[in-house]
Parts: sequence; C-alpha cells; structure tokens
Amino acid sequence: MRILLVLLSLCLLVSGCGYRVADSARELPQGVARLYVETVKNRTLEPFVEDLMTNALVKEFGRRQGVQVVSGPSLAQAVFKSRIIAYSNGVVAYNPKDEEAEYRVTIHIEAELRRLVDGKLLWRGGASEEEEYLANTDKLLQEDAENRTQAIVCDRLAEKLYVRLAEDF
Repeated sequence: MRILLVLLSLCLLVSGCGYRVADSARELPQGVARLYVETVKNRTLEPFVEDLMTNALVKEFGRRQGVQVVSGPSLAQAVFKSRIIAYSNGVVAYNPKDEEAEYRVTIHIEAELRRLVDGKLLWRGGASEEEEYLANTDKLLQEDAENRTQAIVCDRLAEKLYVRLAEDF
C-alpha cells in the first residue's frame, strides 16, 4: 500500500510539472506546419561547420510530427534562419607529460523564425553546446575526431533549438 502511494505521488508530481516524453509532438509557434530551413550563415573562420549545422537542423525539424521541411521558401509558411556566431576548439586537459590530452569544441548559434506572408518575427533565440574529444598525435585522426565532435555538437544544438522554439522559451 505504501509503495502504491509513493508511485501515485510520483506520477502526480511528474504530470503536474509540465514533464513530457522527449519525442512527444510539439507545434511550432502560431501553427506553422511547413518550414523552410535556410542555409546557416557562418560568422566564424571555421570552414564547413555551417553545412553540418544546416543538415542537423533539417534532420531535426524533419523528424518531428506536425512539421514538414520544404525545399524552398515559396512552399513554406515560415523560414528558419540561423547563424553561427562563435566557434572555438581548444585544449582542456593535459597528460602527465604536459602534452595535450583533450580538446573541446564549442559552438554558439542565434536563430529566428519568421512568417513569410508578412515577415512577422515569431520566435528568436540562441543556444550553445560543447563536447570534448581526445587528442591524437596523428593529425589526420585529430582532425577526424574534431569533425565528428562538430557533428555531435550540431545535432545537440538543432535539438535544443527545436525544443526552445516549440516550447517558446
């Protein structure tokens, strides 16, 4: 009986705090269903990260129920524009021999959603993400690790932006 009360209390607590299952359907602001994701602008000197971010955004929005990513603005109700405003990749740990052991990739992005019929701003926000990766003495392997880490960070940023946009934070 005591266990049942604890479980019931936990269920009430979780349902009362606004908790939702991670993949539950969320709507975009003002019922936007057809979305054009513009190519991400890169305001940094890091090449190709805008391609990773654009692909991550298209994938993230495309996998959500109630959102159709379209191939051009003429087919959309709204456009999602974003720009990478900062990129860093630096050493965060050294080994006992005082050699680089671990790096961290950090990306900051700003984004907005605009309705196309009148240009009205529906949402504006930003996000940052970071991830570490191990250093490698082989520079090709080091660069490959950085590229994989960039993709991870972009995927996380895309999800974070979608959630903020859909929940209007």
